[in-house]
Amino acid sequence: MILRAATRQVFAAAAVSFLCLACIILIKKKCFPSTRVAASRRQRRRFPNPDEHRAGPESTSQTSRGGLASAVIRCMPSFQYKEAITDGCGREIAECAICQFEYRKGEYLRRLPNCGHVFHVSCSDTWLRMNSTCPLCRTSVMYDAEESVSMMAQLERERPLGYRSGRSDETTHDPELGLEATTGNL
Repeated sequence: MILRAATRQVFAAAAVSFLCLACIILIKKKCFPSTRVAASRRQRRRFPNPDEHRAGPESTSQTSRGGLASAVIRCMPSFQYKEAITDGCGREIAECAICQFEYRKGEYLRRLPNCGHVFHVSCSDTWLRMNSTCPLCRTSVMYDAEESVSMMAQLERERPLGYRSGRSDETTHDPELGLEATTGNL
């Protein structure tokens, strides 16, 4: 009789322990995702694969992550830094807002079409693969399809800023801005 009571208590304690353990595991899985999955997710966010979307036909200029396709980014104008650059208000732009490094003579920079902000080519390309907006003001880099304004038309309008569209080896110099503009791949 005493043995049965002790056995029942052991089984009851084991059952309660098992239920508590099951609840803890369930709560952990619901509230805290697997560290392997979370680490994998963090890895993909930190180091995106720029060629990930090249396998299929690119019918859109945006990727599923919200960034721009590499072909669209490569079409944006870039120029070689020669002298101080000023913004629309006449203030000197001395450093890249993404990496915080000062611009140096000879570095290639990219001016975004809609807002005119300037960044290092490598910094802007990395940003634009994951986002379709300016990292500084969040203005969309692409135009809405409803407006029927192509990026090339906008680039043609920016010609006075020292940009030219066309062949990738075409280069111009604007002494007023101290810019040498190049389009296409670098």
